[in-house]
Amino acid sequence: MNRIPQEKIDEITQNNNIVDVISDYIKLTKKGRNYFGLCPFHGEDTPSFSVSPEKQIFHCFGCGKGGNVTSFVMEIENLSFVEAIKHLADKSGDSLPDEWIRQQGPSYSSEEQNILDAYEWSNKLFHHVLKHTKDGKDALTTLKIEDFLKTLSKSFN
Repeated sequence: MNRIPQEKIDEITQNNNIVDVISDYIKLTKKGRNYFGLCPFHGEDTPSFSVSPEKQIFHCFGCGKGGNVTSFVMEIENLSFVEAIKHLADKSGDSLPDEWIRQQGPSYSSEEQNILDAYEWSNKLFHHVLKHTKDGKDALTTLKIEDFLKTLSKSFN
């Protein structure tokens, strides 16, 4: 596989202002030099999600997630690094030759590839439902509580 040159990755990230990209997903309010909003990665009532246009980074003081525009897109859209770069390139109008974004891997029959495609699609769907719908967030909270209770019971044994 031909890798995407670092210069092209840098160009694409520079062409995508982090405030603009994140504003497509959550409402941000400017306070001083930074922007703040409700974190899209965990439930909260008061804004703890900070975006620095100066440094082109984000950080949530509630859950600890942070990074740059690429890592935000990877996390929010559940994409691989190459998929996130392609997403950002499409958004900014940058072009990426096919040989840079084609994933090399084992060859599959068309039926096997269809099954893998269905799995990837369903994975993204369930991720979206868990992270971005009320019922999904309730289910995710329940799963986290059950996981916590299992961990807690193991610590007493």
